[in-house]
Amino acid sequence: MQRAIRQAFGLSVLTILFTVLLAAVSVTAATFTVTNTNDGGPGSLRQAILDANATPDADIIQFDAGVFSTPQTITLTSGQLTILDSNLTINGPGAELLSISANNQFRSFLIRAENTPAVTVTINNLTIKDGNAGGGGIRVNDTGTDLRVILNISGVVIRDNTTNSGAAGGGIQFAHGLGELYVNNSIFRRNTANGGAAISCGGGGGACVAVTITNTLFEENVAGGLGGAGFTCCGNGNPVSPIVLENVAFVRNTGGNNGMVMRISHPTTQFIFRNMTVAGNNSGVSGNTAALQLEFGHFSFENSTIAYNTNLDTTGSLPVGINSIWGDTVISFRNTIVAKNSNAIGQNRDLSAQNRNLGRLDSLGYNIFGTLVGGTVVEGTTTGNQIGNDPLLDRVPRENGSFLKTLALRPGSPAIDAGDPATFLATDQRGITRPVDGDANGSALPDIGAFEKRPQDVVLQTPLFDFEGDGRSDVSIFRPGPGQWWYLRSSDGGNRAFAFGQSTDEAVPGDFTGDGKTDIAFFRPSVGQWFVLRSEDSTFFAFPFGASGDVPVPGDFDGDGRVDAGIFRPSNSTWYVLRSSDLGITISPFGTAGDKPILGDFDGDGKSDLAVFRPAGGSGGAEWWFTRSSDGQNRAFAFGTSTDKAVAGDYTGDGKTDVAFWRPSNGLWYVLRSEDNSFYSFPFGVSTDVPVPADYDGDGRLDAAVFRPSISTWYLQRSTAGFEVVPFGTTGDRPLPATTTLQ
Repeated sequence: MQRAIRQAFGLSVLTILFTVLLAAVSVTAATFTVTNTNDGGPGSLRQAILDANATPDADIIQFDAGVFSTPQTITLTSGQLTILDSNLTINGPGAELLSISANNQFRSFLIRAENTPAVTVTINNLTIKDGNAGGGGIRVNDTGTDLRVILNISGVVIRDNTTNSGAAGGGIQFAHGLGELYVNNSIFRRNTANGGAAISCGGGGGACVAVTITNTLFEENVAGGLGGAGFTCCGNGNPVSPIVLENVAFVRNTGGNNGMVMRISHPTTQFIFRNMTVAGNNSGVSGNTAALQLEFGHFSFENSTIAYNTNLDTTGSLPVGINSIWGDTVISFRNTIVAKNSNAIGQNRDLSAQNRNLGRLDSLGYNIFGTLVGGTVVEGTTTGNQIGNDPLLDRVPRENGSFLKTLALRPGSPAIDAGDPATFLATDQRGITRPVDGDANGSALPDIGAFEKRPQDVVLQTPLFDFEGDGRSDVSIFRPGPGQWWYLRSSDGGNRAFAFGQSTDEAVPGDFTGDGKTDIAFFRPSVGQWFVLRSEDSTFFAFPFGASGDVPVPGDFDGDGRVDAGIFRPSNSTWYVLRSSDLGITISPFGTAGDKPILGDFDGDGKSDLAVFRPAGGSGGAEWWFTRSSDGQNRAFAFGTSTDKAVAGDYTGDGKTDVAFWRPSNGLWYVLRSEDNSFYSFPFGVSTDVPVPADYDGDGRLDAAVFRPSISTWYLQRSTAGFEVVPFGTTGDRPLPATTTLQ
């Protein structure tokens, strides 16, 4: 009989529990309304909290809808906001409408129970940012073991908080005593601390608070030597109830030692991880740690994905995915992927429990495990397990229909329809109902991991010019004179340089090997040869494809996650594609004299489409033509003039290339939305600039950008991270984003 386990979407057990906790306020609650953004005085948030502290009943703080209907920031100038012995609910207008900023001077909130046995505080729908103290965002500081704080967080963004003096808990810190923490539908981003950069829940004195986290994203948090950029829980006392993380994503975090993302040491507690993604995290400049360091306790993973995390170990002896290093540790897995976690020398090191007395790995079946370190043995049920198989995941954590980022399953993944047919979670991390017939064989079975593949799910291609595989395009140039390639690593700002090619070669960088990183590559027109420098090991390979006069147009035309060699032959307006999937050749007449080939996936099916920009179309202006790979149908648009520069790309983040051009005469960008064929325009650049659009902040949307040759400077208008000026290059350099996107 199938057991479909309900999760935190709809009326799940966790949602009901969370709702009950939020409702646990007195029916005689007083309501205080914040009417301004001052940090003190009548109508301020500080005054509302002082008033609530002075009343014996549970109270509510709300915000005037007229004042807070547009984005507002309350900047603290008089120290932290202290909630003392008060059962209080703060209902913000929305995280995008209200920010509480501590201005990098002190923490935002201190919550204390001094004379009340149990205090319940609920904070909803706002942003807490720029704190600077232990518990930079929120610190819970009980003063006795019989006193506790129950903290509920929902719809809250906690970002850009830090600690001082090597303290823990950049976002939230439980410092002493007992307590409970419930987090739902929230985001922890760019918080920093020595340990537990987002959340530190060790309560002090050997205690640890009870925690339930659902529907929450941890991204770009940074921890130091104590580890756990996302979450730490260390102690030997309470809680007795399980600690649960469900529908949670930890992506692109950095942790120095003792666990990049998580450090947990608690022998009396069961930890339950359901629908969890841990991907794209790294150990920073000094760490050799695993993504998850599990030291004591019982841990259960179900429908989770731990992949593409990296550390700096060069010995090959240390784990990168999950490490169990101390006694009485039991880790069980069902329907879970632990694979493709690698060290500094490119070795996969996924699971470690090398001494059974120090930890035991129990399989409940239907898992994909990559590399087991040393003498690690997986015990239990082996039915449905795959050891050593490549799970064929998208290397980059993306939104994929939900802000809870996941690693999508690529076509042909062995995880598709390979999960336990009887026991699986009812929905995936995004809320997609399981099971789905992902391999289209007529039988719907659950997938392994946190992502349930549907027929309409598309694995987006590796961002162009992402040489290090962090999901962000890198500022990069080709220097023709010495045949050098230079790029600026988006992850840490370091430079890399390679000598590869000569001045007459044409740069064609792309992910030819399917490892999620752009490979340095060039096409030599004189001999019709392609040369590719593998990102994995800096070896190269070469092959003939094309002739002098051909225009190279590399793209993933067969949708296998690897760039194919493609050429457009102007003499006969014909495309030739060497498919990487089977080495077959596709020949397609498409275009006419004067057309310029462009790159793009205009129908969003994960395959590059044949496309041209026609500067002088029959309509009198410029025209765009493309053939949809999904159904072979042609589409055409009149958009622009003959002197415009084609800059097509996915500016709106819907997975489809938008028709777009840049007009040098006035520096305006014009984008025709793929969603509804409406357009918008904006100014960015001057007439002598070179347009270099790419996804520089890794949010899945192309960013407007220009390279100014006169001063070798890049100007980036990043869609999420904002404006940036980057001096990079020298006279004569060719910016790579202008070499293959603007033919």
